[in-house]
Amino acid sequence: MNILHILPRESFGGVPNYVRGLLKGLKKLGCTNICVSFNSNFDVYDRYCHVMIRKGFNGFFVKATPDTIKVYLHSLFKINLDILKDSYNVDAIILNNDPRTIRLENVVRTKVPIIRVQHGTYMNYLYWYSHLPIPFIDRIKELSHVMLYHYDVLHYIRKATKQYSNFYVVAVSERTKKELIHQGVSPSKVYVITAGVDKDIYKPLTKEYARKTLRHTLDINIDEDDEVLLHVGPRPRKGTHILLKAFKKMSNLRKVKVIIVGSFKGAYGKALLDFMRRNAFYKNVLLVDRAPEDHMVLLYNAADIVVQPSYSEGCPLTLLESLACGTPIITTNVGCNDDYLKTMALCDLLIRISEPDFSDDLSGKIMYALENKEYFRRKVLSNRDKVPSWIDIAKQYANLVDYLK
Repeated sequence: MNILHILPRESFGGVPNYVRGLLKGLKKLGCTNICVSFNSNFDVYDRYCHVMIRKGFNGFFVKATPDTIKVYLHSLFKINLDILKDSYNVDAIILNNDPRTIRLENVVRTKVPIIRVQHGTYMNYLYWYSHLPIPFIDRIKELSHVMLYHYDVLHYIRKATKQYSNFYVVAVSERTKKELIHQGVSPSKVYVITAGVDKDIYKPLTKEYARKTLRHTLDINIDEDDEVLLHVGPRPRKGTHILLKAFKKMSNLRKVKVIIVGSFKGAYGKALLDFMRRNAFYKNVLLVDRAPEDHMVLLYNAADIVVQPSYSEGCPLTLLESLACGTPIITTNVGCNDDYLKTMALCDLLIRISEPDFSDDLSGKIMYALENKEYFRRKVLSNRDKVPSWIDIAKQYANLVDYLK
């Protein structure tokens, strides 16, 4: 099976990691991955692609141009699917980039299934964003990006699924599928395939080994008797400020530490740092700017609990990676979170968002989880086989392509 992939323009983050996992799984299944990318960082995808087609802009442009402008300029340099399909005998096209980068007039002529992977709609995020602890002007900038970009993409998808019989959408959660249908996408054109995880990499390790190795490799100051919380990807949508507010409200913090992995950027990052400096608990918050996979495995295993109080998600890899490592996770009822916590018998760790500031609920949930950490860890380990690998996900895509053909 030959599959043409339109790759994301980013090289780091949830969507690129999803795409790499899918490419890796399909390659192991024996599928041929033909990859088209606008990105200058081809090395992050190249090892999983049999054919790599470079298109777009030079490295200077990619680095120097603001993201919002880049998105719209990319859409002007549309990919001619006719030429690519005929050149490589393509069986299906999987689209993980801005869908506006393909020529709609090509779609019907290709005849093969074109599958847009939708990692979330982010429409529910508009309400929560107005309550973030950042200056008003920065809120307006972000909201305008969400409305101008995500809303326009949804409009494009709605039009394409109605106009072209061979244009489909894969939603990464049942909730995302419902949101797409609410936005006007035909239910018969939407299929659900979640994310996966590489279980050969993300696997349980002893806590003692993980913490000892982190002390030597990253100089992270955690002792064997510390209770450790892990949070990945600090940004507004991930609710990092809610975690910090919840942490401040917890009692007996002396031996509780929070590890936050990711960069504190822009006005939101500044607000987080200012909040920590104004409160005595800042010494218990350990910041790791960026961590490769081999370090992330150690961090998941070193943690007692992973905490992701997100306002909006599709199917976050942090959830699956944490569970594959045997570490319980507290998260919110967005994206695929509630489905997986139910599957793993961890419903007690789910938070249902009913108001912008749910830090009281989160602090109580964290203390409850820490008091019962061994109980929840045993539950995760006993259900680990229910977490899908990238091979499992790749098989679902291959079966979907066969069905749609």
